[in-house]
Amino acid sequence: MKYFKETEEKLSKIKQALNNPQNVITAVENLKDENQSLQKTVEELKKEKEKNLKSDLRKEFEEINGIKFLAKKVDLDSNGMKNLSFELGNELDNVFILLGSAENGKALLS
Repeated sequence: MKYFKETEEKLSKIKQALNNPQNVITAVENLKDENQSLQKTVEELKKEKEKNLKSDLRKEFEEINGIKFLAKKVDLDSNGMKNLSFELGNELDNVFILLGSAENGKALLS
């Protein structure tokens, strides 16, 4: 009985969190689908941001003793900085790129 009562209370809280839908399972599945769609949109926006940033950064390289140098703070996560560094490095010869960012209060360098 205790188990069923606890389970009923949990279900009641879930229903309240979902604004009391008639079918809880459908509501959860809809939330899951919406979450996946939003994650895809976020990834697309991050890629677009990297692309735009890449074109801006190409203009900011300095040449020092025959080496193209860039040190810049960017607003990207570690994976985005890594991708951007590799893309710029593959497009240009003799480059030294240092990108920095902050994520959750931690310094990131690439």
